[in-house]
Amino acid sequence: MNKVLLGLPNGGSVKTKTMVSVVRNILRNAEILDFFPVAGALGPENRNALAEHAVEHDYTHLWLVDADMWFHDDALAKLLAHDLDIVGLPYNRRGLPLETTVRIQDEHGVVGVPTGPMPKDVFACYATGSGCQLVKVSALRRIPKPWFSTAYSDEGKFMDDAVWFGQQAARAGIQVCCDPTIWCQHIGDYDY
Repeated sequence: MNKVLLGLPNGGSVKTKTMVSVVRNILRNAEILDFFPVAGALGPENRNALAEHAVEHDYTHLWLVDADMWFHDDALAKLLAHDLDIVGLPYNRRGLPLETTVRIQDEHGVVGVPTGPMPKDVFACYATGSGCQLVKVSALRRIPKPWFSTAYSDEGKFMDDAVWFGQQAARAGIQVCCDPTIWCQHIGDYDY
């Protein structure tokens, strides 16, 4: 049986829709054996603390859920069924114009936003947002620390912690995947 740690990084509060999504998934999944909220101002620090906790306490998976996300009731069950090292969902960043959190790497090695329609089935990508992402702890053990951080690319472009995590995973030979069949939205002034 899987032993899933639900990690909820937050800045001190969690949106109601997020908690409804989480509770509905917990009710459907006996695999969630622990819940660990980490409050702090820095998302990468919070996610690193959650990953460290998952590794130290021998969980099989870390399910990262940001405090401003909502998703379908069977999201976790579907993510677990894929049996992938890292699998996330396509959702938009908070803001306009709408932009997906999914990142791909082109044939020249440039990481960016995919153009065109999202694939219909699970696909390999460079990174997905960490707002609703399932990570095997066995993968975390192979990925160099820090798992989550921010940086600037050689071209001077900002690299958020999800892209950093994708880069760290790629360096360890681990593929990040995305399931476009699971509905997920970012909560803000409206749902993105």
